[in-house]
Amino acid sequence: MDVIKEMAKRFSQSFRMHTISLEEFDSELNSKLLYINKTSEKLRYLSYLKDLIETIYQKHAKVCTNPDNCSENKAYEIALYSINQLYDDYYERFGGANMSEKPAMQFFKEGQYCDAFTAIKECAKEAKSLITLVDGYVNAHTLAFFQVKSLQ
Repeated sequence: MDVIKEMAKRFSQSFRMHTISLEEFDSELNSKLLYINKTSEKLRYLSYLKDLIETIYQKHAKVCTNPDNCSENKAYEIALYSINQLYDDYYERFGGANMSEKPAMQFFKEGQYCDAFTAIKECAKEAKSLITLVDGYVNAHTLAFFQVKSLQ
């Protein structure tokens, strides 16, 4: 069992999509991070949590009848904003030099399947021109992350 992944899953399930302030969500999230000592594990937790909440948000967006005034949309956006801010803060303070890019090379141990796919998704989303993927286990699921981007 991956303790970090389970913590993220429990937090995302307990997070109720009612109107919540940024301060409330940030406080709840920071209280969970107190139980994680390593910065790399905090980053992993935030990454899992972001993916889980984005997935729930995308499912809700498909059926939302009033997206401009929806309290659930507002709560998801606040949650994602807070998660992104914390992730960037931990990364900049503890992840090394002040860089505009995340590391080009990342290595994943056996069993870190979701970590690898999360990293690939982030890379593909932020890429501007070229991504080189070296993976002995590339398959159609991996390549599905690389959609053609319009260069305008």
